[in-house]
Amino acid sequence: MPEDREEAAKWYRKAVEMGYSSNGIKGFYIVQDMNRPEFEPAAEAAKCRKAADLGNADAMFTLAERCRLGDQEPQSSEEAMKWLQRAAAHGHAPAQSRLGDHLAQGLGLPRDPQKAAAWYRKAADQGHVIPQYKLAECYALGAGVGRNQAEAVKWYRFAADQGYVLAQYRLSLCYFYGQGLPQDWAAAAKWCRMAAEQGHGEAEFRLGVHYGLGQGLPRDPCKAISWFRKAKQPSLFEARYDLSLKYYLAHGLPPGVLQEGTWYLEAAEAGDPSAQFGIARQYARGLGIRVDPEAAKNWYRKAAAQGDVDAQRLLADHLLEGQGAESNAPEAAEWYCKAATAGDKEAQLSLGKLYRKGGGLPKNPVEAYFWLSMASSGGYENLEASRLFKEMAVGLSDQARQACTDRGWVIQNARFNNGRVFAWDRGF
Repeated sequence: MPEDREEAAKWYRKAVEMGYSSNGIKGFYIVQDMNRPEFEPAAEAAKCRKAADLGNADAMFTLAERCRLGDQEPQSSEEAMKWLQRAAAHGHAPAQSRLGDHLAQGLGLPRDPQKAAAWYRKAADQGHVIPQYKLAECYALGAGVGRNQAEAVKWYRFAADQGYVLAQYRLSLCYFYGQGLPQDWAAAAKWCRMAAEQGHGEAEFRLGVHYGLGQGLPRDPCKAISWFRKAKQPSLFEARYDLSLKYYLAHGLPPGVLQEGTWYLEAAEAGDPSAQFGIARQYARGLGIRVDPEAAKNWYRKAAAQGDVDAQRLLADHLLEGQGAESNAPEAAEWYCKAATAGDKEAQLSLGKLYRKGGGLPKNPVEAYFWLSMASSGGYENLEASRLFKEMAVGLSDQARQACTDRGWVIQNARFNNGRVFAWDRGF
């Protein structure tokens, strides 16, 4: 397409307004350079600094980014933080959101979830979608604010209405589980479809479940399988969801739908974790082959070692229950912890119960409280987790409970930064 700097500047501004803050540098360059044939970095840097000194919030934010990256300015975390704070104080929403990230993670500033949530709210109140989503997460997790599912839903909806795919998916879960509002499978399916149509893999999977079980949508096994295929690699789609559900969905479909065993085993033996998980599932449940707990455990272990969260949790189940060998609670706790840290709610619940009763491990009320609090947060409805969480809260000091809340916030942020839930900054 032909070069059009005005159009480029327009879209960079939109990116900055959405919270993709490092685009502000490029946008500033283009806007300022728009009418000149040659770009002069030194003059541009001086112009930006002068504008910042005169109180221009956009220039302050751009200068903060330049100092952070060492782009046309000496790299300095202290200078970057100084200008970021000034821009935030001048009402610059992307700066407010970024400052919230620093406070939430303790990057360049002492970690302070309360102040982080306050800055997210300032940016969210200006209609910026990413801080709206982050503020919703704060309320869902009780990070820096009191846990309030209804308030979380409100902010998820603000972001979802602007088309933010992660908020759409979270809102669908809130409707599905009845967190913060009445349970409504039709509304859950509606928001799930919006996220799935934007390519959100978990939403694609869940939309298949909606169709498969007729939850909020007319039951349609063909559409269910179609969405499952979209959610995964086409040749490995059956390895990532419950095979018994697939057999159920396939009832009445044309012959041949389930005839994929050859590539399936070959892929597992070649080291594909999705196929390894599926083979383990088959051995565990006797789906088309004899039940073999030891073989199931071995295949789960192969997939778990490659980071497959479902395999980590199910391997822990096998180890704890002694399927295929004697019970091994300490190793089970290790695998539960890996899956729980990655955000698996069932693993969080199992680990909390394990520390609560001390089956094969020393009892640890604080660890039990922490993992049960994680299991009952974030739009996940589990009555057992909620009940046990409340029980474990009795007798713990306010300091211990707050420490658990802070720890949960750190784990969530680590997952966010690794791209599991969302990226704070797309890194453009």
